[in-house]
Amino acid sequence: MSIQIDDNPTYSLEEILDKSIPDYFYPAFAGELCSIFGVSIFHKLPAIDYDEDGSAIANWANSYYDLHTYSGGWVQALEATCKKLDMEWLIHYRVANLEWYDADIFDDLLEDKVITNFINKAYKSCIDNPYFDYLIRSNET
Repeated sequence: MSIQIDDNPTYSLEEILDKSIPDYFYPAFAGELCSIFGVSIFHKLPAIDYDEDGSAIANWANSYYDLHTYSGGWVQALEATCKKLDMEWLIHYRVANLEWYDADIFDDLLEDKVITNFINKAYKSCIDNPYFDYLIRSNET
Protein backbone atom coordinates (compact mmCIF):
# COMPACT_ATOMS: atom_id res chain seq x y z
CA MET A 1 0.00 0.00 0.00
CA SER A 2 1.35 3.40 -0.91
CA ILE A 3 0.01 6.60 0.58
CA GLN A 4 0.76 9.93 -1.03
CA ILE A 5 1.35 13.01 1.09
CA ASP A 6 -0.49 16.07 -0.15
CA ASP A 7 2.10 18.71 -1.06
CA ASN A 8 0.04 21.41 0.64
CA PRO A 9 2.67 23.48 2.51
CA THR A 10 0.12 24.58 5.10
CA TYR A 11 0.11 21.11 6.69
CA SER A 12 2.19 20.86 9.83
CA LEU A 13 4.46 17.86 10.31
CA GLU A 14 2.06 16.55 12.94
CA GLU A 15 -0.86 16.80 10.51
CA ILE A 16 1.16 14.90 7.92
CA LEU A 17 1.79 12.12 10.43
CA ASP A 18 -1.87 12.05 11.48
CA LYS A 19 -3.17 11.98 7.90
CA SER A 20 -0.62 9.65 6.34
CA ILE A 21 0.54 7.01 8.81
CA PRO A 22 -1.78 4.09 9.60
CA ASP A 23 -2.21 2.87 13.17
CA TYR A 24 -0.48 -0.45 12.47
CA PHE A 25 2.76 1.43 11.74
CA TYR A 26 3.43 2.25 15.41
CA PRO A 27 3.56 -1.29 16.88
CA ALA A 28 5.64 -2.41 13.88
CA PHE A 29 8.08 0.47 14.42
CA ALA A 30 8.21 -0.22 18.18
CA GLY A 31 9.05 -3.84 17.36
CA GLU A 32 11.91 -2.79 15.08
CA LEU A 33 13.22 -0.40 17.76
CA CYS A 34 13.01 -3.21 20.31
CA SER A 35 14.93 -5.57 18.04
CA ILE A 36 17.77 -3.02 17.85
CA PHE A 37 17.81 -1.53 21.36
CA GLY A 38 16.15 -4.23 23.47
CA VAL A 39 13.20 -4.05 25.83
CA SER A 40 14.74 -1.17 27.79
CA ILE A 41 13.07 1.26 25.39
CA PHE A 42 9.73 0.32 26.98
CA HIS A 43 10.89 1.33 30.47
CA LYS A 44 10.76 4.86 31.76
CA LEU A 45 13.90 6.60 32.89
CA PRO A 46 13.95 9.28 35.57
CA ALA A 47 14.76 12.84 34.73
CA ILE A 48 17.84 14.01 36.62
CA ASP A 49 17.62 16.99 38.95
CA TYR A 50 20.40 18.40 41.10
CA ASP A 51 20.27 19.51 44.72
CA GLU A 52 22.08 22.53 46.19
CA ASP A 53 25.28 20.47 46.57
CA GLY A 54 25.22 19.46 42.90
CA SER A 55 24.30 15.85 43.66
CA ALA A 56 22.12 14.14 41.09
CA ILE A 57 18.60 13.20 42.18
CA ALA A 58 16.29 10.92 40.22
CA ASN A 59 13.04 12.74 39.40
CA TRP A 60 10.46 10.06 38.57
CA ALA A 61 7.68 12.64 38.31
CA ASN A 62 9.27 13.80 35.04
CA SER A 63 10.28 10.37 33.78
CA TYR A 64 10.54 9.67 30.06
CA TYR A 65 11.09 6.97 27.47
CA ASP A 66 14.35 6.87 25.52
CA LEU A 67 13.69 5.55 22.03
CA HIS A 68 17.15 6.66 20.85
CA THR A 69 15.65 9.15 18.41
CA TYR A 70 18.92 10.74 17.27
CA SER A 71 20.79 7.53 16.52
CA GLY A 72 21.63 5.38 13.55
CA GLY A 73 19.56 2.61 15.11
CA TRP A 74 16.47 4.84 15.00
CA VAL A 75 16.95 5.41 11.28
CA GLN A 76 17.67 1.70 10.73
CA ALA A 77 14.42 0.77 12.53
CA LEU A 78 12.46 3.39 10.60
CA GLU A 79 13.81 2.17 7.27
CA ALA A 80 13.12 -1.48 8.14
CA THR A 81 9.56 -0.68 9.22
CA CYS A 82 8.85 1.36 6.12
CA LYS A 83 10.24 -1.35 3.86
CA LYS A 84 8.25 -4.14 5.54
CA LEU A 85 5.02 -2.12 5.42
CA ASP A 86 5.50 -0.84 1.85
CA MET A 87 5.84 2.73 3.15
CA GLU A 88 9.16 3.75 1.58
CA TRP A 89 7.49 7.06 0.68
CA LEU A 90 7.87 8.04 4.36
CA ILE A 91 11.66 7.70 4.26
CA HIS A 92 11.73 9.55 0.94
CA TYR A 93 9.60 12.33 2.42
CA ARG A 94 11.86 12.63 5.47
CA VAL A 95 15.06 12.70 3.41
CA ALA A 96 13.96 14.65 0.32
CA ASN A 97 11.56 17.19 1.80
CA LEU A 98 12.92 18.06 5.23
CA GLU A 99 15.93 20.07 6.28
CA TRP A 100 17.92 18.45 9.10
CA TYR A 101 16.20 20.52 11.79
CA ASP A 102 12.75 19.66 10.42
CA ALA A 103 13.77 15.99 10.23
CA ASP A 104 14.67 16.19 13.94
CA ILE A 105 11.24 17.66 14.70
CA PHE A 106 9.64 14.97 12.54
CA ASP A 107 11.51 12.26 14.48
CA ASP A 108 10.47 13.80 17.81
CA LEU A 109 6.83 13.82 16.70
CA LEU A 110 7.15 10.24 15.48
CA GLU A 111 8.63 9.25 18.85
CA ASP A 112 5.68 10.91 20.61
CA LYS A 113 3.29 8.98 18.37
CA VAL A 114 5.01 5.65 19.15
CA ILE A 115 4.72 6.40 22.86
CA THR A 116 1.10 7.54 22.61
CA ASN A 117 -0.16 4.99 20.10
CA PHE A 118 1.76 1.95 21.26
CA ILE A 119 3.58 2.11 24.59
CA ASN A 120 0.91 3.98 26.57
CA LYS A 121 -1.83 1.79 25.10
CA ALA A 122 0.11 -1.30 26.11
CA TYR A 123 0.34 -0.11 29.69
CA LYS A 124 -3.43 0.36 29.66
CA SER A 125 -3.82 -3.29 28.54
CA CYS A 126 -5.19 -2.21 25.15
CA ILE A 127 -2.60 -4.22 23.31
CA ASP A 128 -3.63 -7.13 21.13
CA ASN A 129 -0.16 -8.65 20.83
CA PRO A 130 0.83 -10.84 23.80
CA TYR A 131 4.48 -10.83 22.70
CA PHE A 132 4.77 -7.05 23.02
CA ASP A 133 2.74 -7.18 26.22
CA TYR A 134 5.29 -9.62 27.65
CA LEU A 135 8.25 -7.47 26.53
CA ILE A 136 6.79 -4.30 28.02
CA ARG A 137 5.86 -5.92 31.33
CA SER A 138 8.96 -8.12 31.66
CA ASN A 139 10.86 -5.77 33.95
CA GLU A 140 8.03 -4.13 35.87
CA THR A 141 8.32 -4.30 39.62
